[in-house]
Amino acid sequence: MCSEVDGEDRVSSSVEEEESQNLNERLRSLCKMGDGEELRGLLRNHGSRVDIDGLSVEGWTCLHEVITHECQFLNVARILVEEGGGKVNTQDAHGDSPLHSTLLYHNADNAKLLLQNGADLNLVNALGRYPIHVADDPESLSLIINHDPSEVDRQDRNGNTPLHFAVVSKDKERVSLLIISHSANVNIQNSSGSSPLHLVNGDLEIAKSLLASGGADPNLPDASGNTPLHLSVRGRNKDVDKEMKRILAKKSITSPFTLTINFTAKKATTIKSPPIIDKILLPEKPNTPGILRKRKRTFDPGEEEPLRKGPRLTFNEVVDYSGVDNVENEKRVKIPPIYVDPPFSSDED
Repeated sequence: MCSEVDGEDRVSSSVEEEESQNLNERLRSLCKMGDGEELRGLLRNHGSRVDIDGLSVEGWTCLHEVITHECQFLNVARILVEEGGGKVNTQDAHGDSPLHSTLLYHNADNAKLLLQNGADLNLVNALGRYPIHVADDPESLSLIINHDPSEVDRQDRNGNTPLHFAVVSKDKERVSLLIISHSANVNIQNSSGSSPLHLVNGDLEIAKSLLASGGADPNLPDASGNTPLHLSVRGRNKDVDKEMKRILAKKSITSPFTLTINFTAKKATTIKSPPIIDKILLPEKPNTPGILRKRKRTFDPGEEEPLRKGPRLTFNEVVDYSGVDNVENEKRVKIPPIYVDPPFSSDED
């Protein structure tokens, strides 16, 4: 008798599990279709048997489903959160919260809904980025910063701020928005020591915004000791180089050791500097080891004199190999490697 009862219980349990599975599949289907009325009816009649916050095979909740693959249904998201009690801070398999996802798809309305219902701006995804670093359009960016002004200078795992991301993307509108409207700090350095100005990469308009509007420092060294001015000169970005020098020509820069540099003069002026301070902040031509050739013009009396052109001259070469590691046939010289920009993005990890 007991075995019959146990068998009936197992059958009943199996039926319930199958029904719940079907209901959850129905729930996700309605979310993807954006059918708000059917979704509301399903939650009203079977709310206790569906799992709104369950993860799919792809690692998404229903909220992730709504705002992914261009299925951006605000009414469905509102029903899930406000009527179904869906959690707004569940992270998917990549560490992205629903807020990360909606910002990635530029849906400011869904982002506003999530923030109104307690979305956490401190959640970090697998790339080490907070929601503010995913907001790559002006509307979403302003939405996050207006919600919490301290987010404007938030640094990701690699020390990059929203301004770093805007400069690397060459997004002039975002750069201006962050500097002018939200007073972003333009001299914050990432883990490689790069400020946003280090990453300008020849974009004159962005360089002007950082220098004139934001007060960026062209003499701020990165982890390799290179300043934005060094990089501009080495990259042969003449317009950016000229703009940096124009800004610097308006003022003198004084170090903690009272080393004052006059950028309009050919040489630096040092005032009361300790003996160890002997560097000029302007980029200098590198002392590249190589073959130094000195040419002397001498007259060879053994040769026939040319007509009307004076005595024939020959050249005797004097070759100096000092500082050269390897010389082959007096042609090949060991040259130091060129400068390589420091890494910026966590995508390179």
